[in-house]
Amino acid sequence: MKPEDWSDEDDGEWEPALVQKKDKHESFMDFAKSYMGEHVKFGFTYASAVLTKYNKKNAIILFNSPRWASVKHGDKLRARYGSNTINEDTLSDFIRKKSRTLVSKHSDSLFPSDLGQPVLCLFLGYDFVNNLKGTNYYINRMRKVAKEYQGKIIFTVAQKSEVDGTYRYGLKLGERWDDVGVGIQDTQGSYFKMEGKFGEEQLRAFASSFLSGKLNPVVEPDEREGESGEERGELDL
Repeated sequence: MKPEDWSDEDDGEWEPALVQKKDKHESFMDFAKSYMGEHVKFGFTYASAVLTKYNKKNAIILFNSPRWASVKHGDKLRARYGSNTINEDTLSDFIRKKSRTLVSKHSDSLFPSDLGQPVLCLFLGYDFVNNLKGTNYYINRMRKVAKEYQGKIIFTVAQKSEVDGTYRYGLKLGERWDDVGVGIQDTQGSYFKMEGKFGEEQLRAFASSFLSGKLNPVVEPDEREGESGEERGELDL
C-alpha cells in the first residue's frame, strides 16, 4: 500500500512490492519442513525414469510401507493427492487418512478423541528383519479381525520396547518378544485390557465385547502405592 506521505519528487515513482509466488515444489518443501505428524518421510524427484515408471508428472504420491500395507487384505500401497493446490489442512488430512492401513504402526499422535474412534493396540516385540514370519503371524491375525471392524475401531501395533504406558491398560509384559498384550483406549480416554492368550478368536471377542459395552475400564494404579503416608505427604491429625 502506498504511504500517504509518499512524494514522487523525493521518493521516486511508487512501485508496489512484488510478491513472489511459490511453485508447487517450493510449497511442498515448506509443508514437509513444518509437518508435525510421525512416521512420514518426504522426498521429491525429477528423474525421468521414476516419472515414467509411475506415469505421473507434477504429482504428490503417498507410498505406504509394504511392511504395514497388505494388498491381500485390501490395503493400497500408494495414493495420489487429488488437488493441484497445496493446502496445509487438506494435505495433512490426506496423509492422515491414506497412510492409515488396516493395521498401522502405533503412534503417540493417534488420539481416539481426535480420530472419533477407539484405538486397539497390540504390544509386540516385532522385527521385520530378523523375525519376519513371527512378526507377520501376529499382524496377519490382527488384520483378519480389523477388517470386520473398519470404521468402528482402529487397529495398531506398538513396539513394546519403545512404550512405557502399558500399565494404563493394566498390562504387565515379559521380556520375550512374544510376551504380548492387547488393549483399547476409547474416545473418552478410558483403557481396556484383553484377558487371556492372544489369538484371532480372543481378539474378535474382545473387540465385540468392547463395542457392546460389556467391558469395565482399567482403574489406573496409583504410582505412589506402597509409599508411607509420610512419603505421600499425608499428615496424621
